[in-house]
Amino acid sequence: MLNLYVVEGQYDLDKLKSLGCKYIYKINGLNRINQIKIEFLKQVEKVRKIVLVLDPDTPGKYLLQILKKALNKPYVVVLNQKYSKKHGKIGVAETKVDYLKSKLEAYINYDKKDLEQESISKQELVDLNLNEEQKSYLHQKYHINTLNFNEFYYSLLFLNLNKEQIKGELDNEFNR
Repeated sequence: MLNLYVVEGQYDLDKLKSLGCKYIYKINGLNRINQIKIEFLKQVEKVRKIVLVLDPDTPGKYLLQILKKALNKPYVVVLNQKYSKKHGKIGVAETKVDYLKSKLEAYINYDKKDLEQESISKQELVDLNLNEEQKSYLHQKYHINTLNFNEFYYSLLFLNLNKEQIKGELDNEFNR
């Protein structure tokens, strides 16, 4: 099962994606963390290892403490500020590529060995033809905190849910 990398922002996500990380969850920083996102990550860690790759600044360190306390032994990538500073900013996005690659190498190599197929395709999700009530139910059940189709789709991938599981959940809830 592929790792889920947790980062703070879009530029961090882009940087990890450029290094070959496939499943990346963006929490949008300390100010945007909430219980729904934490509960979502708790759902994900039932099926995947979580790798925290957070900014080595004060907010990032505080966020790390929150997530380490909430989650069950996530992997933590500790970055040195010395290699993570550029133009006065400190963060994953500013981290020197070779240094970041070396810190993530074991996780990326693990992911490369995993032949996991995507649990659901975008077309299969479209074919489910979910109505608003069904979408709302899935959002609540799995603590998915987005209305955006692509982010919803990736949330289902992170949870490793397939079309049959989703249909079964919905049948159980709505066809009792």
